[in-house]
Amino acid sequence: MIYYISGPESTIKNVKEKLMDDDKASHYLLSFATSSKHFDEFYRNGKNTIMIDSGAFSAWNSGKIIDREEYLAYCKKLPEEVYKINLDVIPQTGSSVAEKLKCTEESFKNFVYLKKHLKNVLPVHHYGEDISLMKRFVDECDYICISPANDTSEKIKRNYFKYLFSQIPLDVKTHALGYSSFSGCGLFPFYSVDSIAYKRTQMYGDLIYRKSDGSYMYMSMWDYAKMNGIEYDRDAGMAANKELLEEATYFHIQNLLNRFKELGEINKTKNFNYLKQQLTLF
Repeated sequence: MIYYISGPESTIKNVKEKLMDDDKASHYLLSFATSSKHFDEFYRNGKNTIMIDSGAFSAWNSGKIIDREEYLAYCKKLPEEVYKINLDVIPQTGSSVAEKLKCTEESFKNFVYLKKHLKNVLPVHHYGEDISLMKRFVDECDYICISPANDTSEKIKRNYFKYLFSQIPLDVKTHALGYSSFSGCGLFPFYSVDSIAYKRTQMYGDLIYRKSDGSYMYMSMWDYAKMNGIEYDRDAGMAANKELLEEATYFHIQNLLNRFKELGEINKTKNFNYLKQQLTLF
């Protein structure tokens, strides 16, 4: 299973430089709305994989609209192998069923239009959209993004995934947007995922650690410092513990990438046909 580092430009400078030299950290998701100017910083001339998100949701959150022609013009300048995520039309909060269906149709039109002019355009099926849209996407391509409602519970997300995989061929490549639950990713045959979980040290002050028995656990950065003999001042802020934050962040990212690689290998041996017999109603 491929893990895409989402918004990599916002991570710690020294960690980012290390990632640039690390073959394992070779998949990045950049947003046209916020980080497209960083493309040249992360592109390695065909030696890594990059997805460009239109940033429609981010723009929608801030009351803006992404212009389709501007997005197309930008994408045309990119190398052909770069994945370009469709420009979705997102309904306003409280929209009627008819209004939501109209947005769905506009999103599909955008996909067809962009696909006409570009290679490697990825459509998106969102939580709450009719399954018929997903089936239309399956007829058009073999790699589709899935967008769960990331402001909902894990149970709701999994019910959504169960329903989708009960309705589509299991060999269709899927990318889960903004989703990276270890246990959840072991239940579904995702081809790839992305998230900002790699920034956990910056957000929560802890990190993923692989134990000697092969299982994973979280540990605090302070415990990590003790384990590795890194000097730190627990009473001071992170600015005063720059070395610890950098070392712990890079260590965390390495473990995260290793875990998703392992999940991918494990999932290759699984029989996901049970998803076809799911009775869960969505």
